[in-house]
Amino acid sequence: RRQRQMCIRDRTRRILSDLTSWGTRAVGYPGNRKACEYIKGRFEEIGLEKVTIDTFKVTVPIDKGARLRIRSTGEEVPLYCLWPNNVKTPTLPEGGITGNLIYGRKGDFKDLNGKRVEGSIVLLDFDCGQNYINARMLGAKAVIFFDSGVVNQKQAADKFLKVPADIPRYWVEKEDVAPL
Repeated sequence: RRQRQMCIRDRTRRILSDLTSWGTRAVGYPGNRKACEYIKGRFEEIGLEKVTIDTFKVTVPIDKGARLRIRSTGEEVPLYCLWPNNVKTPTLPEGGITGNLIYGRKGDFKDLNGKRVEGSIVLLDFDCGQNYINARMLGAKAVIFFDSGVVNQKQAADKFLKVPADIPRYWVEKEDVAPL
């Protein structure tokens, strides 16, 4: 019995490892197609017959990549777009934006007090709730979030509004924050 449990645990780990190795599985991304084919193949391996895939068209935003170039060093840091607010994807002018980068901590007005927010790009702790709206109200061109120690589903849900507000929002990996 113990050996059977270990075997099931090992197979489960392998399946989860496979499914999580292809990047996002959001519709429209390569990982979605790979996961679909993988699951179909697994169903067929266990003997299910007539496994079919139904397709239909949906509109999804595709992140084609973004980067932040640090003027003083020329170093580039990869950025990842956040999901749109309602149906509104964030827009930037052709060629992107430039501005001073400021650290706004949790995005409270007291954290932004005394800083030139207007025209800047604001770096915020991910656990700022919806305070990123404060930076935008004060004229920030964009907001970049990073993992400051708390990343959970509630915090992620706070980053998406139910109204189509155009607020360019990005994520930077924790290991890429130091140069910023």
